[in-house]
Amino acid sequence: MRPRPGVDRAALEAAVAAQAAWYRERGAVDPEEFGHLPAPVAPQGAPELDDLVEACGQDAYRVQVLVLNQAFPPEWRSADHRSHLPDELAVRVRRWRRHREEVAAGGHREFLRAWHDHRTARETARAWGRLRELAEAAGERTNHWARRPELVELRERILAATPPVVPAAPRWGAVPSDDPGEDRSPFVAMVREWNRRVPGGQKVRVLLPAPLEQELAEAVGCDWLAEFLDWAQRAADEGRGLLLC
Repeated sequence: MRPRPGVDRAALEAAVAAQAAWYRERGAVDPEEFGHLPAPVAPQGAPELDDLVEACGQDAYRVQVLVLNQAFPPEWRSADHRSHLPDELAVRVRRWRRHREEVAAGGHREFLRAWHDHRTARETARAWGRLRELAEAAGERTNHWARRPELVELRERILAATPPVVPAAPRWGAVPSDDPGEDRSPFVAMVREWNRRVPGGQKVRVLLPAPLEQELAEAVGCDWLAEFLDWAQRAADEGRGLLLC
């Protein structure tokens, strides 16, 4: 997109901020992934961005390629779910490219490990919460599988266990804690033991992240990301911005 002739810069910035807030309010950005970050605030009386810019070009790559990419810090990914004005875009493309290269070379591992650990803990706690719900409900069931001694014993262990703790999300730019936190493998093992002993409708899905280095290799090597960066660079070179629509 390009701004229409004579459009005030302050109006463009207000419209972009209002659009970003609108998308966040409607769940376009995962509230669980970015809930620890402040949401964008819509300026009062902001105009509609579509009224201030002209769309140009037919091909499009959604900014989701950045928002979903775990090689980038969540602070950036959350903020990048927005339109990008032409005079901002070249700077942002350089920053995205530089960060991608740094991660590929082994950089930022302290933060990325802390963020990976936080996500692992968050998923463990989510799965464990679901497991407790099913274990409690199984106590009222008369099904054969629910009355088996090994399932009853497992259910008692689950209900007696202290729930897993989710550490605070690390913040980009701050020194992450070097505390490794609790060992979560017993929780995951208990979920998997439960899944072996119950029918399909009672199983708990555990969606743990891939190992850190595997996840990062896939993130920085993503063809979609490479194509997006090339496309955004061409737009910047031609004096265009990116319109989220």
